[in-house]
Amino acid sequence: MADDDADDLEFAGRFPANELAGLLTYMVMAALACQHLLRYDPDHPVRAEVERLTGLTEDQVNAVATVQDPRGLQQLWTNQLVAYYYTLLVGRLVLESPLLEPIIAAICPPDSEQATQYRELMAATCRFSEDMMERTEQMLCGLDGDADDDELPPDERADREAHAREAALRRAYLEGVFLREADSLRVSARATPPAPPAPAPYVPDRRGKPLTLPFNPVQHHALLFALLLPKSLALLVEDHPFTQAFPKLGCFQPPARVAALRKRLVAVGPDKAVKLTRAEVFTICQVLQATAMLLLSDAFTLLLEDMLTNLTEGKTFRSEEPDGEPATADDVRQTLSDETSITRIRECIAIMAESFTKGVQRRYPRDLELAQAQQEVTALADLL
Repeated sequence: MADDDADDLEFAGRFPANELAGLLTYMVMAALACQHLLRYDPDHPVRAEVERLTGLTEDQVNAVATVQDPRGLQQLWTNQLVAYYYTLLVGRLVLESPLLEPIIAAICPPDSEQATQYRELMAATCRFSEDMMERTEQMLCGLDGDADDDELPPDERADREAHAREAALRRAYLEGVFLREADSLRVSARATPPAPPAPAPYVPDRRGKPLTLPFNPVQHHALLFALLLPKSLALLVEDHPFTQAFPKLGCFQPPARVAALRKRLVAVGPDKAVKLTRAEVFTICQVLQATAMLLLSDAFTLLLEDMLTNLTEGKTFRSEEPDGEPATADDVRQTLSDETSITRIRECIAIMAESFTKGVQRRYPRDLELAQAQQEVTALADLL
């Protein structure tokens, strides 16, 4: 262990603290851009050429994004240097292409101050990637740019230098692909998104470390209410942009995930441990954040009045459960009509949102999906 610690200190010493923090941030931004491309139209020539030439996968990109300390960076450079190189390269090319604005729009409103900050950060990411290209190509071929390189046998050194030139040629080829297809990327970025495909059967996400914990009776009731609230808002208050955007958050996709989770929580009951998958943990985290934001806002009073008016007039809704059993407006009527209950739930969800989010961030540090979920909630705030 002492040797490992010494190695970590020696490796960390290569980077000033602020430089290492910046490097990790740029890696996350480049990975975010790569993820966008890898989920892009599979028939588009840019995505096809990137996948053919680099072999990048979402798991490899996520490994780059989740590095959080010098030891993780050293392990990445040792074991996944090729993925690191291509993530920086492809990430830069995506951020320099017409795909930049759709990425910004997925994070926050394009005209917001936050969008301006993201554009500046992504421009810095591109500069960082450009600066790292030649150095990383040398590293790929075993040339570190130090005195040891001069001690290599001439034939071996020439061979490594040839490999470095090949890496530079592959980079130039990919840059040419993005340049040639800029117009088609621009058209694709501006095109109206196609209608979503029919939902696939719900399959629980088993990736990552599961989390097992109980919810006390107040937390249990508040969480069930929060999971049903977006559906009720959308159908009981149809003329407000927030109520229509709320159930479209990533945590509610696919809808069957929320229905299955809610049904399981009802079956388990309060004060009993429930085992949550990574996807379910992220669903709870995002729905708590968004619900707390809503319940603590000035707009909630007006939305609550509209909901109660529609409930009084007999308007109902149905939330599809996996077994076909519906949940109707009666599930939220009693809570919404009781001022004491609303106050208790507001306080409970505010506390849960803060504590649960901190716990999830510690358990899944620097996770891309978690970061995107938090950005979605931030963007949703503008609609209030």
